[in-house]
Amino acid sequence: LLTSLTVIAVVAIVSTVLDHGYFAGVELNRSLLELQLFITILTLTLLTLHAIVAEHKQSEVSLRESEQKYRALFENMVQGVFYQRSDGVLIDVNAAALDLLGLTRNQFIGATSKDPRWKVIHEDGSDYPGEQHPSMVALETGKAVRDVIAGVYNPQREGYVWLNINAIPQFRPGEDDPYQVFVTLWDITERKRIVEVLDLRAAFVMNNPAPVLQVSLGGEIIMCNPATDKLFGRGIHGEQILEMFPELEITDAAQMR
Repeated sequence: LLTSLTVIAVVAIVSTVLDHGYFAGVELNRSLLELQLFITILTLTLLTLHAIVAEHKQSEVSLRESEQKYRALFENMVQGVFYQRSDGVLIDVNAAALDLLGLTRNQFIGATSKDPRWKVIHEDGSDYPGEQHPSMVALETGKAVRDVIAGVYNPQREGYVWLNINAIPQFRPGEDDPYQVFVTLWDITERKRIVEVLDLRAAFVMNNPAPVLQVSLGGEIIMCNPATDKLFGRGIHGEQILEMFPELEITDAAQMR
């Protein structure tokens, strides 16, 4: 830039001195003064343009770096994530979500929630229609849908994967309707399995025809089934085992679980 300005200034000065160019035809001092003003304005203009271009290039570099960081985070998240357009078309997805759903990227991109290949169920095992999926509800209402539990059939694992789903609508400035929705998927399959096992054990205890009770280390009855209450003719939850059975040693009471 400085080289260009120097060349322009030299050419303009020489031309003016030789009585050529735009500033020729008037008194030399006046011509040089006008030329100086012109070169000053030109210099300021070019410097301003240079600064604007440099700032624009730096903004592009910063934006590109930011997009690369976002993309790296998006692709490497343990949490499944995908984006769905306002018309219901799935437009982006990370590797974790594809693994949870048992699909390839080509199978996922371009599909919709109403695709017949989806096999999604509620916790009670009933069908979960596509138009009721959290992402579609978020797009329809413009409000976030959080902590929805659903089972999605994974063809690679040949079984249902249980997911905690959150759908967050996204808006463009000045618009009231979302243009897309951001969806996260947490795999809770193992947690759900553990809860189901604990529920089965609890059901076994409560439905057992034989008396079953649990006593704390302090001797308090902290759990008993209906058969136990029936045996004693009253609810004994919260009572002290040593008061009910004085003949028990403290160590015996502490071992009753």
